[in-house]
Amino acid sequence: MQDASPAPRRRGRKPGPRPRLSRAAIARAALDIGLDTVTLKALAAHLGADHSSLYRHAKSRADIVSAAADLALSELDWYRPEDGWHEVLDRLCTALWDLFERHPGLAAAYRDMEITPAEGIHTFADAVAHLQRCGFRLEDAIIAVDTLVDGLTDCFSGWHRMTRPGAGGQSLAGILATRLQSASVAAPDHAPQIEGMISAMEAGPRAWWDKRKALILAGIEALCVPPANGRTVCPAAEGPAGRSGRDGPQ
Repeated sequence: MQDASPAPRRRGRKPGPRPRLSRAAIARAALDIGLDTVTLKALAAHLGADHSSLYRHAKSRADIVSAAADLALSELDWYRPEDGWHEVLDRLCTALWDLFERHPGLAAAYRDMEITPAEGIHTFADAVAHLQRCGFRLEDAIIAVDTLVDGLTDCFSGWHRMTRPGAGGQSLAGILATRLQSASVAAPDHAPQIEGMISAMEAGPRAWWDKRKALILAGIEALCVPPANGRTVCPAAEGPAGRSGRDGPQ
């Protein structure tokens, strides 16, 4: 008598028609897998495509990561033309941090890229242009945005690296905390400072970044903002001229 039980389903891509392969589909798949772990083999399996077919749309893994970063940055929702310089920079930082949290590996990939993706360039330029309309000199606006974006990217990727397992499976953050506690006991003269470092680690990455961001924004306000402007709404509230028919950043 034949066994009528259904054959076990093969693991891998869900049943159904294969998605049409394109550069955008490959970029989306890379984000779904995670830029910190994505490989060409994993992409091919995820898309139900041949490994070699990926090269018709991307030159290399680095090219795929760049396309994925470009796609992710195109989905940033941060700009409000009526905001003042302080609010618009704060909103940009919040949107970037949330984006990095949604896409593991994106912050480190963005930090290490030799060439910034097109959407990253446009987002940077939009922020600079907004600061100019708020009275910033061009050079000051560029420095302000660059300092914030670089600081945020380094902070996020640094904390993410600390969560990875080290010797014996313990995270690097756990190893560092143990060493700091030992150092605090061994050097009582420095105990308050070392315990302050431990407290900062225990507060977590977002709280630490918020403090760094507040310090950077205070420096921008002290050194770059025209005295009569401060945090007031920018005089030109219509926003920058849209790219490809857009009215301001999307």
